[in-house]
Parts: sequence; structure tokens; C-alpha cells
Amino acid sequence: CPTTLPFIPWPRQAEFIQWLHDHIQAGNNCMGDKSRDWGATWLCVYYAVWRWLFSPGYTVTFGSRKVELVDKRGDLKSILEKVRFCLRNLPKWMLPVDSQGKIFGLGSDNDNHLLIRNPETLATIAGEGGEEMGRGGRSSWYMIDEWATVPKAENVNAAVSGNARSVFYLSTPKGMGN
Repeated sequence: CPTTLPFIPWPRQAEFIQWLHDHIQAGNNCMGDKSRDWGATWLCVYYAVWRWLFSPGYTVTFGSRKVELVDKRGDLKSILEKVRFCLRNLPKWMLPVDSQGKIFGLGSDNDNHLLIRNPETLATIAGEGGEEMGRGGRSSWYMIDEWATVPKAENVNAAVSGNARSVFYLSTPKGMGN
């Protein structure tokens, strides 16, 4: 029995990916309500990996209320560890090659805490956490996971909206008005 299966989206997941792509391409901000077990964060990770592989200079930044939720090595609950999982399971021929001809490897100089760089396209997948998200740098697209739980959300929103052309707020609902 295989422990890892290929990702084949359900029709509704494919619609979500297209919807997300259309909003990002148009430079729109968007919001998504999460429900259990439909893979919203995973879908955003797959989209980010696709852009990382094929869009030169593209920068995706993932944020959440705590840094550990964004990047904690060995913990598949963290977003960048989900990215690493996807990269580990790609065919070797799809992985980028650095200037010395070495195939991209996890744990290399291009795979750091809160930053994964593509040595061929110079695209990055970055991460931030807490109330200081979005305060530095620029992103092509910024995704905040569990937006309803982010402390000082108004301040974070102001910083993140100045950081990226398109921001995606993703969250499980938490009470009224969030």
C-alpha cells in the first residue's frame, strides 16, 4: 500500500486553483473560508511550487500567526514543510540545477529556514509569522493562513497589502465578523 499518492485534484479543487490563479494574475486580493479535509492550504502550496518552478523571479510568501506554523522542519503541519514534501516527491528531471550543475536538494544553500530559492529561475517561496508579517521585501503573491487568528490583524493587513500585488486571506471561520 503506497504511503504517498499523486496529487489529482477533484473538480472543485481544480476550480479553486483556477479561481486563485485568475485573482493573482489580475492583482486582486481574495479571501477563502477553509473547511476540514478539502486541502485549501495544500492547494496553495501546489500553486506556489508550480510558480516557483516555472515563473522567473516570482516570490510567494506564506504567513501565519506563528512562525512555527509556517516553517518547522519535519512537521508536515507547517506550510514550508509541505513545500519540501512536494519538492521531495517531484521527478528529479523537474528539479532545478544550480550554477555548478548540481540538482536542487533539500537542505542545500537554497533551502533555508523560511526561504526556499530556485537557483535556475531565482523564484522564492518565503515565510513569515506573527504580527510583523509583510514589513519587509516584496512578494508577487502573499498568502496568510488562518487569517482569523492573526494578532493585530489590521496592522498586518496594512503591511502585507503594501508588500504584495495580490494577497490571499485563508482561514477557518472563528466566530462572527472575521
